[in-house]
Amino acid sequence: FGTNSGIQRYYITERDYFGEDTFVDGKKYTFAVSAYRYSPNPEIPFPVIESDLGRITVVAHGENPGYSAKIGADLPVTHIGKSSGSVSAKVINPALLSGHRYQVSFNENENWSATDLDLNEVKISGQTNQSGNLDYPVMDGLLLKVTGPDSNDIAAWSDNANSDLFRVSGIDWGGRFLNGGLDLGAQFLGSTLKRDELEAVRLEFQSPASIQANGFIGKGAVYRRDLGYSFSGLGQLPLAAYSLSDSLNPRRLNICFTEMFIPDSLTPNLTWDMGCDYETHPGDKAGYEVLFIMKSDYDSGQSYNGQNKGINADVLYALWLRMVPSYSALSADYHFKIDVQLKNTPEDIFTFTAPDKAHIPKKFRLYQNYPNPFNGKTTIRYWIENRTKVQLEVYNMLGEKVATLVDRVQEQGEYFVNWHPQNGASGIYIYRIQTRAGFVRSKKCILIK
Repeated sequence: FGTNSGIQRYYITERDYFGEDTFVDGKKYTFAVSAYRYSPNPEIPFPVIESDLGRITVVAHGENPGYSAKIGADLPVTHIGKSSGSVSAKVINPALLSGHRYQVSFNENENWSATDLDLNEVKISGQTNQSGNLDYPVMDGLLLKVTGPDSNDIAAWSDNANSDLFRVSGIDWGGRFLNGGLDLGAQFLGSTLKRDELEAVRLEFQSPASIQANGFIGKGAVYRRDLGYSFSGLGQLPLAAYSLSDSLNPRRLNICFTEMFIPDSLTPNLTWDMGCDYETHPGDKAGYEVLFIMKSDYDSGQSYNGQNKGINADVLYALWLRMVPSYSALSADYHFKIDVQLKNTPEDIFTFTAPDKAHIPKKFRLYQNYPNPFNGKTTIRYWIENRTKVQLEVYNMLGEKVATLVDRVQEQGEYFVNWHPQNGASGIYIYRIQTRAGFVRSKKCILIK
């Protein structure tokens, strides 16, 4: 199992793919393992064996009795920071779980490490893989997988409109007026912001009916494209912008926009009306009213003027929503959302707690022997709730005791006892456990010779 993207570190299955049989809990199974190399040559479409077959023996664990977590379980992970990266911790060996708290952190070079907080011990360091491929380290019975983007950028945009209402042709627009566009402020006319200061943003637009009934809901600084982006004053905005960094308390942001004078075509009116009066903005000329979403707290645009130009100050995004000519105005309220991807930084901390290696069952337990039927040797497994004297004996169907496997005081825990009947005849036998604490159980097993 695996792909040409890397070697798979673990594999979970519940059945034998050759015999199509479900694995028996506690039974030993043997596997042959080999590594394959995928060739980039299209004339060799099949993988090439790179290593000899290796033999491994494992014991199937179904209910994982005695363990506090199942194989393949994902642990809850808490993230403090603003990156869009993630960390997953998957249980692959319950017998090695520590019950400790762990932390995954990053340095300035984006390398990551994992620390056992209870022991104050670095367990893994110098890791660079954040690709989402399969080659990840194992630590204390856990497989760690760390993902993160290669750059801080716009991840995607979405809206609630019919596909033929508003259009954004793509990201990385750079100011080219073709079917609408979205870009980082730094890619348009420049921005004082660093890329790690990006935030997800939601724009709420008014419908014409709302404007007529309530007036414009916002104001912003206006700049003239035809006059070298000079400051024109404060204009009316039929929309509001909100930062989504804190989803429970969205922060309203300032918006600036541009206008342009073109004789007999465009007349500046200190109003962003591209989406409200398309008849005065035919064709691509609507693109001259570009929106600039700022990072600053909303103050009706008063933070921006001719000296502090909004078009190249703390600009998060430059946005032009081009309207399709078949619609002369917005017919309903409209929203537009910009999502971001942010790299993992030293400010990002991921923490999780591993379960304890074992939990204490509420009762003593006696499990079915394996293999069963058997020839030569079988294993009997049981769990002791607390320290007590234990007797484990085997009887034939006549009630005669044929073997005493255990007769001593044992501590709390899980035990495995082998039975090698040397002279026993084929048939059904009863193995019985009895403790001084009053626990008594019996199960049948079958010997075949």
